[in-house]
Amino acid sequence: FCFISLSVMKVLNRATLSIFSTPTCPSCNKLKALIAENVEGGVVNVIDLEAHPYRRPSLLSVTERFTVPQLFINNVFIGGLEEFQSYTGIPSGTPSGDMSVFAVPASSLPSYLSPADPSKAVPPLLP
Repeated sequence: FCFISLSVMKVLNRATLSIFSTPTCPSCNKLKALIAENVEGGVVNVIDLEAHPYRRPSLLSVTERFTVPQLFINNVFIGGLEEFQSYTGIPSGTPSGDMSVFAVPASSLPSYLSPADPSKAVPPLLP
Protein backbone atom coordinates (compact mmCIF):
# COMPACT_ATOMS: atom_id res chain seq x y z
CA PHE A 1 0.00 0.00 0.00
CA CYS A 2 1.08 3.56 -0.66
CA PHE A 3 1.28 6.45 1.79
CA ILE A 4 2.65 9.03 -0.63
CA SER A 5 0.34 11.70 -2.06
CA LEU A 6 -0.32 11.52 -5.79
CA SER A 7 1.55 14.77 -6.53
CA VAL A 8 4.65 13.64 -4.61
CA MET A 9 4.42 10.19 -6.22
CA LYS A 10 4.46 11.77 -9.70
CA VAL A 11 7.63 13.68 -8.82
CA LEU A 12 9.38 10.65 -7.32
CA ASN A 13 8.39 8.34 -10.18
CA ARG A 14 10.24 10.62 -12.61
CA ALA A 15 13.13 11.57 -10.33
CA THR A 16 16.64 10.41 -9.70
CA LEU A 17 17.08 9.59 -6.01
CA SER A 18 20.61 9.29 -4.62
CA ILE A 19 20.95 7.77 -1.15
CA PHE A 20 24.27 7.99 0.67
CA SER A 21 24.34 5.24 3.27
CA THR A 22 26.26 2.49 5.00
CA PRO A 23 25.27 -1.20 4.96
CA THR A 24 24.82 -1.53 8.72
CA CYS A 25 22.81 1.67 9.30
CA PRO A 26 19.20 0.86 10.36
CA SER A 27 17.89 4.27 9.24
CA CYS A 28 19.60 3.82 5.87
CA ASN A 29 18.00 0.43 5.37
CA LYS A 30 14.61 1.80 6.38
CA LEU A 31 14.88 4.74 3.95
CA LYS A 32 15.88 2.41 1.10
CA ALA A 33 13.03 0.05 1.94
CA LEU A 34 10.46 2.87 2.10
CA ILE A 35 11.56 4.05 -1.31
CA ALA A 36 11.49 0.51 -2.72
CA GLU A 37 8.00 -0.09 -1.31
CA ASN A 38 6.45 3.25 -2.25
CA VAL A 39 8.15 4.51 -5.40
CA GLU A 40 7.45 2.54 -8.57
CA GLY A 41 9.44 4.58 -11.08
CA GLY A 42 12.44 6.82 -11.11
CA VAL A 43 16.08 5.93 -10.69
CA VAL A 44 17.45 4.99 -7.28
CA ASN A 45 21.20 5.24 -6.73
CA VAL A 46 22.60 3.88 -3.46
CA ILE A 47 26.11 5.04 -2.63
CA ASP A 48 27.84 2.95 0.05
CA LEU A 49 30.10 5.30 2.01
CA GLU A 50 31.97 2.39 3.59
CA ALA A 51 32.98 1.19 0.13
CA HIS A 52 33.67 4.76 -1.08
CA PRO A 53 34.90 6.73 1.96
CA TYR A 54 36.54 9.42 -0.19
CA ARG A 55 33.02 10.74 -0.96
CA ARG A 56 32.38 11.68 2.69
CA PRO A 57 34.19 15.07 2.63
CA SER A 58 32.27 16.19 -0.47
CA LEU A 59 28.99 15.01 1.02
CA LEU A 60 29.75 16.80 4.29
CA SER A 61 30.53 20.04 2.46
CA VAL A 62 27.12 19.92 0.76
CA THR A 63 24.93 18.62 3.61
CA GLU A 64 26.87 19.85 6.65
CA ARG A 65 25.92 16.54 8.28
CA PHE A 66 28.03 13.62 9.47
CA THR A 67 25.08 11.21 9.68
CA VAL A 68 23.60 8.81 7.17
CA PRO A 69 21.36 8.34 5.31
CA GLN A 70 21.47 11.46 3.19
CA LEU A 71 19.02 11.73 0.30
CA PHE A 72 19.15 13.84 -2.84
CA ILE A 73 16.21 14.06 -5.25
CA ASN A 74 17.24 15.28 -8.69
CA ASN A 75 20.53 16.49 -7.16
CA VAL A 76 18.72 18.60 -4.55
CA PHE A 77 19.55 17.75 -0.95
CA ILE A 78 16.46 16.59 0.97
CA GLY A 79 17.95 15.27 4.22
CA GLY A 80 17.72 11.95 6.02
CA LEU A 81 14.99 9.48 6.87
CA GLU A 82 12.89 11.94 8.90
CA GLU A 83 13.00 14.60 6.19
CA PHE A 84 11.97 12.04 3.57
CA GLN A 85 9.05 10.93 5.73
CA SER A 86 8.02 14.55 6.26
CA TYR A 87 8.32 15.30 2.52
CA THR A 88 6.27 12.26 1.50
CA GLY A 89 3.86 11.95 4.41
CA ILE A 90 4.91 8.37 5.15
CA PRO A 91 4.33 7.69 8.87
CA SER A 92 7.35 6.77 10.98
CA GLY A 93 5.90 3.35 11.89
CA THR A 94 5.79 2.15 8.28
CA PRO A 95 7.23 -1.35 7.84
CA SER A 96 10.51 -1.63 6.00
CA GLY A 97 12.60 -4.24 4.23
CA ASP A 98 16.08 -4.40 2.77
CA MET A 99 17.33 -2.73 -0.40
CA SER A 100 21.04 -3.36 0.09
CA VAL A 101 21.34 -5.09 -3.27
CA PHE A 102 21.24 -1.76 -5.14
CA ALA A 103 24.49 -0.14 -6.18
CA VAL A 104 25.44 2.83 -8.32
CA PRO A 105 28.30 3.44 -10.73
CA ALA A 106 30.32 6.56 -9.96
CA SER A 107 29.50 7.93 -13.42
CA SER A 108 25.84 8.41 -12.47
CA LEU A 109 26.57 10.59 -9.43
CA PRO A 110 26.39 14.37 -9.53
CA SER A 111 29.82 15.61 -10.62
CA TYR A 112 30.43 17.44 -7.34
CA LEU A 113 30.04 14.14 -5.42
CA SER A 114 32.10 12.01 -7.78
CA PRO A 115 34.97 14.12 -9.11
CA ALA A 116 37.84 12.58 -11.05
CA ASP A 117 40.06 13.87 -8.27
CA PRO A 118 38.12 13.63 -4.95
CA SER A 119 40.23 16.40 -3.41
CA LYS A 120 38.83 18.85 -6.00
CA ALA A 121 35.16 18.30 -5.20
CA VAL A 122 33.18 21.52 -5.30
CA PRO A 123 29.67 21.54 -3.83
CA PRO A 124 26.91 23.26 -5.79
CA LEU A 125 25.11 26.29 -4.48
CA LEU A 126 21.97 24.99 -2.83
CA PRO A 127 18.94 27.14 -2.05
